[in-house]
Amino acid sequence: MGLYSASVMAGGGLGASITPDIATRFSWETGLAVWALPALVAFVVLSCGRC
Repeated sequence: MGLYSASVMAGGGLGASITPDIATRFSWETGLAVWALPALVAFVVLSCGRC
């Protein structure tokens, strides 16, 4: 349970620290879209696991 909690907090911290930089350099839409990439990778991995 401790590893899960640490992972959740690390993911939140990573998002909170990286997203503003991306949004400043490009746009807020790009900053938001960057977080669709890990979700897409997870979807593909989980979908292939059921094949």
